[in-house]
Amino acid sequence: MTFENTGSAAANNSYIDVTFDDLDYVSSSKISTAISNGRRFNLGTINISQKDTFIVFLKPKVGVLQGKTLCVEANIRPNEYAVKPANWSGAYLRTSLRCANGQVYIDVTNFGTVPSTANRTGGIIEEEVMIKTIKITNPILPGTTQTIDNLPANGHFYHVFLDQEPNYPGGNKTGSSIEACGTPPTFGLYNNFPYYDTEPFRSINCTPLDAPNTALQSYQFALQTGVGVQNNIDTNAVLTYYFVFQNTTNQAITGLKLQNEMNDFWQKEKIENNLLGNQNIAYSIQNQNIIQYDFQNVSIVPQGYAYCSFKVPVKKNLASGIVINNQATFIVNGQNFMTNNVFHTIKNEWAVTPVTTFLRDESEKLEVKIFPNPFDNQAFVLIESTDYEQITQLEIINLQGQILEKINTNGEKLILIERKNLSSGLYFIRLLDKKGKVVFIGKLIVQ
Repeated sequence: MTFENTGSAAANNSYIDVTFDDLDYVSSSKISTAISNGRRFNLGTINISQKDTFIVFLKPKVGVLQGKTLCVEANIRPNEYAVKPANWSGAYLRTSLRCANGQVYIDVTNFGTVPSTANRTGGIIEEEVMIKTIKITNPILPGTTQTIDNLPANGHFYHVFLDQEPNYPGGNKTGSSIEACGTPPTFGLYNNFPYYDTEPFRSINCTPLDAPNTALQSYQFALQTGVGVQNNIDTNAVLTYYFVFQNTTNQAITGLKLQNEMNDFWQKEKIENNLLGNQNIAYSIQNQNIIQYDFQNVSIVPQGYAYCSFKVPVKKNLASGIVINNQATFIVNGQNFMTNNVFHTIKNEWAVTPVTTFLRDESEKLEVKIFPNPFDNQAFVLIESTDYEQITQLEIINLQGQILEKINTNGEKLILIERKNLSSGLYFIRLLDKKGKVVFIGKLIVQ
């Protein structure tokens, strides 16, 4: 968990609520207290530009099916702006899906301070097909929840998305997903869809459960998790690896080391150590090809944990289908404990080469990905440049130059495109900045 005060005033009495389903709390590097379905971490006063990181260890509940997606959500408080963004009413919506009484219920809650705007529209996806549209015609009062639809609990994966309150600074859509409500359950689709957690006070991460191992002493996990069961990434990805060691003996352990051989598909010169907590860990590169963490004078108590992390970008221009594997070794008292293998698969087909790329100044180029492309029902536009907030509008244009749709992006990094009435064929998308200047044109193919 990493948090930072990017505002213009100190945040007093701050805390983070971490909630999770199908997971049990084990321990953490920061003191916490139990709350309903999670833990609360009191942070005190967070000064302007102050940033910190802590780790929470969780384990799957007994009986959770292999392949099921396990999600963790973090919400930081206070969740207020020192200066409220202009043109935003103060309402903001969140959807949620719940499994009860043989049905999947779609709920929408207004977490803001004023009633929401009427006529919010969205859609429901079952498996990977959009099955219906939804619309909220009446405002939702602050602090209240409306159940707007229900679906059969047939074990299928469902994803719902809805228009957010206009000009909300966290993005123009809200949405959520659910799987395994009913039988037989469908797994593996959760990370094909956005979490809609771009709002600055909320973050979500989901990962499927690997094969169970009740005697696990060392393991690793990685962010990005990638898309789908192949953990697909593109060649602009930066991978962050986390390594955890648990002392399952009844005596304290000292002298622990971790070694990780560098991968030929990494940009080795850009490996960066992640500082986690206050453990006394020495980071070094051995023989120009081995990442080593030496836990020096750290004493790991029985059932205690040690952890470390690094991040590295993958090489550019890797071919689709290349699999990037990683496995590390913890060494203690002359014994080696191998971590599990983590893998990612390069997939470039969803990225398009822009027809035209415009320069906003002489030094910076707008980097945009469109995926999937071609698409059937939905596509996403990802603006990878750091100043994506300057982009305010997306236009869809046919080959005759007619503008078929204008989408207000509200400075959001990830933009949803829905097929609606688009016929199969080639289109162009165009991105405009706050001044109305065209800064990107790219191809869009509808199957």
